[in-house]
Amino acid sequence: MSQPSNNSVGRNDPCWCGSGVKYKHCHQPIDESRGLQRLEASRQLYVKQWKTNSSSFSEQGCYDWMAAQLDGIKPKRIFDVGCGLGVGLLELCQRFNPERVVSIDENRNCIQSSELLFRSKGFDCDALLRMPSEAPADRVHALTIIPNLIVSGKQIVLIESDLMIDPELEPFLTSQNKFDAVTVWLVGTHFVRDECLNLKDISYKTPGEYRLQVQNRVYVLADKILRTGGVLHVVDRGEPLTEEFLRQDHIRGHCEQAEPTSLKFMSLDWRYYDEPNKGMKMVQTIGLSGRRPNLERLAMVSTLLQKN
Repeated sequence: MSQPSNNSVGRNDPCWCGSGVKYKHCHQPIDESRGLQRLEASRQLYVKQWKTNSSSFSEQGCYDWMAAQLDGIKPKRIFDVGCGLGVGLLELCQRFNPERVVSIDENRNCIQSSELLFRSKGFDCDALLRMPSEAPADRVHALTIIPNLIVSGKQIVLIESDLMIDPELEPFLTSQNKFDAVTVWLVGTHFVRDECLNLKDISYKTPGEYRLQVQNRVYVLADKILRTGGVLHVVDRGEPLTEEFLRQDHIRGHCEQAEPTSLKFMSLDWRYYDEPNKGMKMVQTIGLSGRRPNLERLAMVSTLLQKN
């Protein structure tokens, strides 16, 4: 989400992005940076804002609730998309003590923060940084991949990877023993993601559309790497599913995403939560019916799909 061209926000004004934070503590470092400094500023801001979200979600018991959705599976092998700051992933590890966890994130600042968290909790962890960036022009950047670096026997492997462009990721995952669970919880991205040249052929206009593209890719990948009976677990922020037609609209959306695969809808659950006043705001996504959701109250929505 790049700065509006007619932006005239003052340093002490609320940031134009709607975060609730003063501009000087939010997008100003990004808007005033160029080249790789702009990408780094964006990644750092994402970490800063998501720390507010993840702390709030943890205090509200959201991560505990998400992990509990997998109690029936008790996964011992997990592939996770978007480690963030590692708080949700840590909840999974402490709850199930899996033998193998592989998690990816495009934001290397997230990878590094997650590594520090896991090491502080005594987990055996590797962080594989393998995607240096370059900036051929002012407001664009490109990611490159150092080949043959995805090698680790540790219990937890954090891989700097972009699911949308990484040719080595799928071969690595399919070479592993089958996974019990694939998790994609509250997936998001930093603010200059749309300036990545590697994504020029991927059509999306909003963060919501980007999230849908990522989830579509995860469905196809999960179908290849899950064992029979394993599950794909998707958690999004959205509208409370208080009415049956809302539940059915949500289920239809995920069944449509699953059509190219053997994954079948398994279960749906949701819970209320409170959005923090500051941090990464939820981006509204229109449902399959085209109805604009009612967001007077907010909910975490959990969807489980099973590999047949």
